[in-house]
Amino acid sequence: MQSSLSSARPLERTAMSFVFPRPRTVLFPLAVSLPWPAPEDSAEAPCLACGEPLTLHQPDVNAPERLLGTCDDCGAWHLIDTDRAVTVLLPNADGLRDAGDAI
Repeated sequence: MQSSLSSARPLERTAMSFVFPRPRTVLFPLAVSLPWPAPEDSAEAPCLACGEPLTLHQPDVNAPERLLGTCDDCGAWHLIDTDRAVTVLLPNADGLRDAGDAI
């Protein structure tokens, strides 16, 4: 007697394809902080939404000066450019939906 697991077909995944129309420019306010990082404490950057320390990620090894900061407390995302000492608070999901509705 064969196990039902051995006779089951493997799960098939289909690739999702997205077709994007020509991009449009949508303007909305962004919170920006200067300077970052403070020379005496460059290991921590505060969340611009709640002030808690950010978890820093380096998504592109070819651009080590550009980081993504995420807040474990409030869920906010930040773009950080360490060469220019700039931190930008990215719009949350509601802000992105509102921008999409404006198109």
